[in-house]
Amino acid sequence: MIRWPFIFPVIAASIHIIEEFAFPGGFRRWYIGYRPEMEKHLTTRRLIAINLILLAACASCAVTGPRHGGTTTWLSVVSIVAWNTVFHILGALRTHRCSPGMVSGIVLYLPLAFGGFYVFLLRGVATLPLFTTCFAIGTLYHLFAESDPGFKWAKKNPK
Repeated sequence: MIRWPFIFPVIAASIHIIEEFAFPGGFRRWYIGYRPEMEKHLTTRRLIAINLILLAACASCAVTGPRHGGTTTWLSVVSIVAWNTVFHILGALRTHRCSPGMVSGIVLYLPLAFGGFYVFLLRGVATLPLFTTCFAIGTLYHLFAESDPGFKWAKKNPK
């Protein structure tokens, strides 16, 4: 297996983060306009943490490559960033404003996901069950990430 595809997620994520926060930037402001209920939860600290975790996951793809579960990590990370692009597109349609991060998502994340999934399945690097599991991980991650942070996952039983 060729190692170079495993480097692409960290490059794409870096460009995406630059688009969201530096050029053109303004992601937090746009996001609060899209989902005002998230304003008190969308802190600078949270945004930094989310993006550092994403970069760490992408870097682990580059370091591990196709061995030791690297393919599973790659497919999961690419599924997550593909869903992130869908989030940006839907948000832009709803707000009628271009979302910072949407262009890099469309230009980098979606081709990476569709092309990578296709090539990995075609070459037998990933099986259909592995692909389905990794796609589900990306889907569930996105649903969880977009859920209301005020939602109480475990409610205490009053006694």
